[in-house]
Amino acid sequence: MIKDLESILKDPEEFNRGLQGKYSSLAQKGKFWELDRLRRQTGVEPQLSDQEISRLYTTSLSEYTVNAVQFVEQTREWDKRAHKGKPVVFEGLDFADYEEAIQDGYHRTIADEWSMERKHFEALKKLTGVAVSEEIVQHAINARIKTGNVLGDYYFKNVQGATGIKPVPDNDVVQGMFRKCLRDKRNGPYFWEYLVKSTGIKPEEKLAQQAYRQFVRQEKTYDLTRFVEFTGIVPEERTVHDAYRILVKRNKFGDSFSEVQKVTGIAPKPQTVQAAYSVIVDRKESIWDSYLKSVFESTGITPSQETIQKAYETCVNQGHLDTFKELYNTFKVQPAKGTKRALDTFFNA
Repeated sequence: MIKDLESILKDPEEFNRGLQGKYSSLAQKGKFWELDRLRRQTGVEPQLSDQEISRLYTTSLSEYTVNAVQFVEQTREWDKRAHKGKPVVFEGLDFADYEEAIQDGYHRTIADEWSMERKHFEALKKLTGVAVSEEIVQHAINARIKTGNVLGDYYFKNVQGATGIKPVPDNDVVQGMFRKCLRDKRNGPYFWEYLVKSTGIKPEEKLAQQAYRQFVRQEKTYDLTRFVEFTGIVPEERTVHDAYRILVKRNKFGDSFSEVQKVTGIAPKPQTVQAAYSVIVDRKESIWDSYLKSVFESTGITPSQETIQKAYETCVNQGHLDTFKELYNTFKVQPAKGTKRALDTFFNA
């Protein structure tokens, strides 16, 4: 089109013909951005046919809402210039076609959440007479959910604020995302919490139980309790008992036991609690006594006689007499003869 500046200056008519040909090509392809940029760069207004203007209307209406407002307004200016101040092409557009194009643009805006503001929806409605439909809002919401790009409920609030329509996601779509998350080995079902809080839809019982078993296999007991809280679905009893065994294995007692029991309503088995006591005492650390007390307070299960005697022995050997006294006052178990002799030796040394 433009060979060089010298040729433009020598033959402006040839330049204008080439430029108008370029405008026509861009209009036929519906490339409003490129056409308008070229117009602004050259300062030459395009001379468009009715067919080209119609094409620009259609593509403009299919754009994101914020762009559609700008594009339609500009195209109407070209429409008016071509028809002595009256937008003939716009008024002659097939309503069904341009309504479909507008709804497509609304869908893109909502699904991508690109510059989604109420003023743009209102401006486009004022220009065209076509408001965003409830069907399009719901369709766009479901499309957005399928991408996994839903970060909290702010998105749903933005949609309602911009369109005036409350988004109601399809249950099957959300359940499909729950299943997809379960198959994701990297993130697992961590996206579930966003889905639940955003959509108000909880995973089906079967899916929730799958997630709980997965957490236990991965020894992620904290995630299990957190998921129970926001799904309201209690794990199967065997899964809960597996979780308690994981806590014992990982030396997590007291508060962890209490939290699992609190959210599930299922107490640990006595043998699991006794196993926890044995692990605590065998550690022989200076803080073991607080763990022992914590497990007892959270479960109400008394340590075995053997465990208490081992605890006494450790206290005396390490000189933790205050702990020894606390344990004795708590469990009212007489220390073995060996422990008593050790006490005598300690005080008479």
